[in-house]
Amino acid sequence: MPRAVLEHALFLTIAVALVGVPIVAHLASPAAAIALCAAGSVVAAVYVRAAIPALLIVAFQFQNLFVSLVSPWLADTPAFNAARGYNFIITASVWLWIIGGYCLAPRARSRQLDALLWPSVLALGVIGLYFGLGLARDPYAAVVYLRNAVTPFLVFQLTLVIAADGPGDRLRFLRAPVYLLLAYGLAEFLARDALFDLIQANSYMTFSLADIARSGEWIETMRKTGRVLRDLQDTQIVSFLNTDLFGFSAIRMYRMLGPNFHAISFGYGLLLAAFLLLRWRQPVLFCLAVGLLVLVGAKGALICLALCCAALLLDRVRPAATLPVFLAVLGLYASAVIVTGRASGDYHVLGLFGGLHAFLGAPWGAGLGAGGNLAGDATRIDWEKAQAIGRTDWPVESAFGVLLYQVGPGVLVLCAVPLCAALAAWRLSRAVPGRDRMRSLRLFALGTLAVTLNGLFQEEALFAPLALGGMMIALADRLGDGLSRVSSGADVRTAGAPEPSAQGSPA
Repeated sequence: MPRAVLEHALFLTIAVALVGVPIVAHLASPAAAIALCAAGSVVAAVYVRAAIPALLIVAFQFQNLFVSLVSPWLADTPAFNAARGYNFIITASVWLWIIGGYCLAPRARSRQLDALLWPSVLALGVIGLYFGLGLARDPYAAVVYLRNAVTPFLVFQLTLVIAADGPGDRLRFLRAPVYLLLAYGLAEFLARDALFDLIQANSYMTFSLADIARSGEWIETMRKTGRVLRDLQDTQIVSFLNTDLFGFSAIRMYRMLGPNFHAISFGYGLLLAAFLLLRWRQPVLFCLAVGLLVLVGAKGALICLALCCAALLLDRVRPAATLPVFLAVLGLYASAVIVTGRASGDYHVLGLFGGLHAFLGAPWGAGLGAGGNLAGDATRIDWEKAQAIGRTDWPVESAFGVLLYQVGPGVLVLCAVPLCAALAAWRLSRAVPGRDRMRSLRLFALGTLAVTLNGLFQEEALFAPLALGGMMIALADRLGDGLSRVSSGADVRTAGAPEPSAQGSPA
């Protein structure tokens, strides 16, 4: 058996054990499952250290598939919600082990690495401060937003430290998961009913949509539009690209959910997959990923992909102009969305202005968990009133608007972290010999900037682990690899040679 096949098979076995076993154990004893998950994560961090970033992406993408398989045996909605929290336990456990080890080993530290880590350390401090404030107000919502807010910074730090161990392509472990993601998307498109029966998806969706069902939102939708929702899958019937612009309202289609049962998060997972397929020079599978993105209707991810591909083309002819032109285009894109969205009553833009209005009432910050889609208030918004006054009563839909209300001026610190990381990667791309490594750094730097900007109009852009979190993992891996090559002179000695395997690989 070829070494690469064996390596991917071993990686998938470890991933299934790490992600799936705690969820099955949760049925017997949640406390034992948490301990098992934390212990398994530390063992993985010790013995397959180089594969940890890829394992995290697998956990973010496929965990809910395992939850769906066991959902008929979950007792109630709290048990269901708890079962979906294991990917954060994995993240926190490996972060504590890897970053703790880095901090306790002064000889392993470097000024360059510390300089890249400090902005995210400051961001974690801001989040911790406002978590304490939010905990007194609404403990459950504060914990939910703590998990969402810290994840991109935790994965960035631990991936950067792992990648700085030495040169190597650790993203290669993601080949099999990317292929499985595309296969799942095809299966959902071609044989949705059979797939959903196989993975107990209707049971999962019953738990997932329970709060919305109890809120009376569907009855209100029927009253206003006359549309009757006959079953759970009817809730996923939307217009093409999930927009009424350009006459797309006449085209009705099923919005695919993906293995994580969240269309927008699935879209960002496909965006990351498309970036990796570009890097691996697999044009047919890249086109398949783009096609699935269109079927998902994830406009934000599609726009990110289109802008980044255009920037890469510009980079081939005018490399010096690429970054400033890209930043200018992002600014124009944001301005156009805000102007047109305010005029048309788009709920993402209304939510952003709701955050700005709430910030003026509490400019110091209201604490994590205040406002937002996940705080339990989104179903009570009067959208007709919001369109009439040009804003929502509290921040929703916009990650920037929600964070502006929750952490006040601290939002600038949080948004500065991906910006600083992307700019550092761009600078490093000029010093790293080899076109492939240069383009990889620039590709993920552009992606990080675009996804961060999308946080103006989507909570998921910053809060879904596969969105900013996934992009920060890929960016940190390339950053750490580039730093280790530049500092050790590895590129000078190995110019033109294939990249060596990462240290500590599963094989």
